[in-house]
Amino acid sequence: MGKLTRFALLAMAFSVLAIGLSFFTNNPVHATAHVEKGTAVQPAPIVIKVQDVDSPARNPFAVSATCTSSNDTGCAANPVFPSTTATGGAVKTVVIDFMSAVCTGLATGITQDNFNFGYLLSTQPNEIFFPAVVDASGTGRMGLQTTIYADPGSTAAFTTPGINSGCSVSVTGHLIPQ
Repeated sequence: MGKLTRFALLAMAFSVLAIGLSFFTNNPVHATAHVEKGTAVQPAPIVIKVQDVDSPARNPFAVSATCTSSNDTGCAANPVFPSTTATGGAVKTVVIDFMSAVCTGLATGITQDNFNFGYLLSTQPNEIFFPAVVDASGTGRMGLQTTIYADPGSTAAFTTPGINSGCSVSVTGHLIPQ
């Protein structure tokens, strides 16, 4: 093998080694050690700060509501969306990222139903229908990742198209400040 070939192979080996080591050093973690005379080195706890780098000003929220009914008209759970952030700032828009709900007292003998979600956006009423799975006892459940924009401070209405004896809804998302 000639000198040039050996040099090329050696250069390639170092390149592969450098690339391999870079996987371990791209995300630095800072740690310190505590050393006392006559004792072994004890590593200090590692502190890792986590932040949403895509949206560092994200303002998460979670609201829920329940209702119960003992008559034939059913009931609507009415969550109220926040109008201020956790730090007291005004909210421009509420963004719903996930919803889950359960309603009891639905018709038996069906396996699917839909849940109705009424809300305001720019003071205009809107309604969305979410699919729900219904078990043999007449309990319907749904959980869905979504993106819905709503007015801050407004009250939503969560119900079923037919009779129910009670519903519970949980809504999570984030707030867009003014």
